[in-house]
Amino acid sequence: MERVTRRDFVRSSVAVGAAVATATAGLGPDTATAQHSRTKRIKIVGICCSPRKGKTTAASLGVCLQAVKEVSPDIDTELIELAGMKIDAAAAAGIPLEPGRKDDFDQLVPKLTDHRVRGIIIGTPVYFSNMTALCKAFLDRCITFYKNDLALSNKVAGVLAQVRQL
Repeated sequence: MERVTRRDFVRSSVAVGAAVATATAGLGPDTATAQHSRTKRIKIVGICCSPRKGKTTAASLGVCLQAVKEVSPDIDTELIELAGMKIDAAAAAGIPLEPGRKDDFDQLVPKLTDHRVRGIIIGTPVYFSNMTALCKAFLDRCITFYKNDLALSNKVAGVLAQVRQL
């Protein structure tokens, strides 16, 4: 039996997801012409929900996004780190933000609803056997897409849970 590292597992899993996303976008190997595929560029977005910018979860998502780029030259990627952002989960319940309180979720909406986005990978460290509070707040706020216009429908999604070994 061949030994598979976590990095190899992540890379191959993401490659499969990217292949699914490219096939649904018409970028697979059976694409008629290179000209046709250039007009069908897609994007895979990695959302890092770690409160620590540039650390292990971001690096793991970087491995995922690099694997995606290797599937097809017609795939663009973007890593969005939520570290340092203020995302108020209460707004998902319809509770308005207090006057003067800043919330950064609105700046993520155009990136997630871009018509080229065909896949989203959410990465989070695991704290006390659960996702981070930042990840939960982000996911809670994504209810906006479900309620309004289903902007996240027909997108491939994946989750990367970064578990710290003791």
